[in-house]
Amino acid sequence: MAEKKPKVKIRQGRDEASLTRDLLWDVVAKDYKGLSVLVKPNIGFLGSPGSGVITHCEVVRGVVRFLKDAGAKPFIGDSCIFGVKAEEAFERSGVARVAEEEGVELVDLDRGEAVPFEVPNPMAVERLKVSSYAAQADRIVSVPVMKTHMHAVASLSLKNMKGCLHQREKIRFHHLPERDRFQPWHGQKTLDRAIADLASVLYPDLAVVDGIVAMEGLGPSLGEPKPLGLVLASEDPIAADMAALFLMGFETRELPHLVLSMIKRGCPERTLDDLDFDRERFTALRSPFKRAIPEDISAQFPQFLVTFGESCSACDATVMAFLDRYGVRYVDQEKTQIVVGKYVDPQRLQTRRCILLGNCTAKLKGLGLFIEGCPPVPSDLLKTLEALG
Repeated sequence: MAEKKPKVKIRQGRDEASLTRDLLWDVVAKDYKGLSVLVKPNIGFLGSPGSGVITHCEVVRGVVRFLKDAGAKPFIGDSCIFGVKAEEAFERSGVARVAEEEGVELVDLDRGEAVPFEVPNPMAVERLKVSSYAAQADRIVSVPVMKTHMHAVASLSLKNMKGCLHQREKIRFHHLPERDRFQPWHGQKTLDRAIADLASVLYPDLAVVDGIVAMEGLGPSLGEPKPLGLVLASEDPIAADMAALFLMGFETRELPHLVLSMIKRGCPERTLDDLDFDRERFTALRSPFKRAIPEDISAQFPQFLVTFGESCSACDATVMAFLDRYGVRYVDQEKTQIVVGKYVDPQRLQTRRCILLGNCTAKLKGLGLFIEGCPPVPSDLLKTLEALG
């Protein structure tokens, strides 16, 4: 008997909560009665509903209502990027209000205990630590916002699970050493491989991808909102991410962590033809996204030249937050180069005014003004620029 194709469904509409709940009744076959279910949105940045930065709170509401109707015991949880207070992020996202109105708990995953996992057939990390809130839930629903990402191409349901890692384990994913046992995978970024490793121990039971207002361009935080008014869902997160990429105008092979996850889950040859989805409808809704190209930051902020090595989301967020808050102050100033991450060739340092941001740039000390920290915060950048005059 041929293997059943994974089903992916999509809906559009203006009542985000209702369309999400109705969509899930059309998708979900598993029994959720009596189960503890973590609803994991992407609300770790400071963002408002409809900004494209974070998952829309009304989509989260729709997921919670479906789970309550199905007899489950849902709770909502996420963790924030370094420097962002969870209470503030949850409030601004609208999810705190949703949790209160729906009578469900909202937790900061970083407040859970660290639960260790051994990774089977690891590609980048042999052991990892996950928040106990995620580890102890009976099921997990990943509810990402559909957006582009400077270092991961796109952020969807599998990438969203990185927020379940315990505290600084998230930063460790960006600093993993190469080892001989991982040699077959050395051609891929350690971050992409680590996301695939995480998926092998903490794979969502359901993916609900929020495309109400997506983000294109300089994601994950400086991109442009892209209103699509849709939500898609699947009980197979890989299938959900493949379908979402199709809507975004990407090929599956362009998302390395997804391809690696397919290898680990035994479906390396899967194509869109292997999905149970309405290709004609998805094609009609397809709207190619502007890609997240780091060099475009300098086009948006020409007074700055931002040079990325292998950087983590924490330092990236520091740069993005600084530019968002203070970038316009320096329109008429001499160009300043900001260097972020490991393994930046000294020959890439081009300006007289050069700032080396974070501990990963320490080997370049003496070639610019070094800001210590893992990560530094936007105010550190501001003080350094003021010192430069």
